[in-house]
Amino acid sequence: MSVEASKKILKVMGIISIVFGAIALIIAGIALAGVGALVSMGLHDLLGVSAGSLWFAAILSLVAAIVTLLLGIFCVIASKKTEKAMPVIVLACLDIILSIVSMILTIKTSESATSTIVSTVISVALSVLIFLAANTLKKSNG
Repeated sequence: MSVEASKKILKVMGIISIVFGAIALIIAGIALAGVGALVSMGLHDLLGVSAGSLWFAAILSLVAAIVTLLLGIFCVIASKKTEKAMPVIVLACLDIILSIVSMILTIKTSESATSTIVSTVISVALSVLIFLAANTLKKSNG
């Protein structure tokens, strides 16, 4: 992959990550509020899920949203300043790990996990693409 192609990939994927990270941040906030309401009313027992599991999943979604938003911001920065590629590599790896953990949790707590598996595969593939582009820029800087 060329340096110019890597810059373009990081810029485009960065903008996409910023948009989806912002949307995910809003959804995570709603999830936290929803978990708080369910737990305070004692309705989590009806779902057959412990309160701790619900809180963990909601907090994990908040962390994943923040990581995705930061990944997007650093992708855009690295597309202009190639020496800033290292944070993108770290955040892309973290995004991959969080996506896989999130998928495992969803599979354990949900009966229909097909859409989760598909979205996780897409998310991991995009993070790997970002990782490869950032790694190309890092190598070009020496």
